[in-house]
Amino acid sequence: MDPHSRELVWSYGELMSPGDALEQLNSPGCARRMANGATLIADTGNDRLLLISPVGKLMRTLYGSEELPLIRPLHCKLLPSGEILVYSEAQAEVLRFNLAGQPIWRAVLRD
Repeated sequence: MDPHSRELVWSYGELMSPGDALEQLNSPGCARRMANGATLIADTGNDRLLLISPVGKLMRTLYGSEELPLIRPLHCKLLPSGEILVYSEAQAEVLRFNLAGQPIWRAVLRD
């Protein structure tokens, strides 16, 4: 959405049509526009992150690993280094992905 005109300028997926295939999302929790125009989406219901090009094409899909699973990613933040921090709703933890898109670190959040 353009914040000034409130017009839709770009979208990925279809409203009310959840799924896990190409151009489908399931309960996306967060989307971040990057400096190069790409968009990083936390696809919460599909346990993945999607990197979408400025023209709406899927560039990359990021998943967790067996040791560092990505479960219900809710919020993502791109670091100045290019690495990504992801808050997992289900696990109350933060995962860090390296530039190659691999999970490399986890911090469990405690009360």
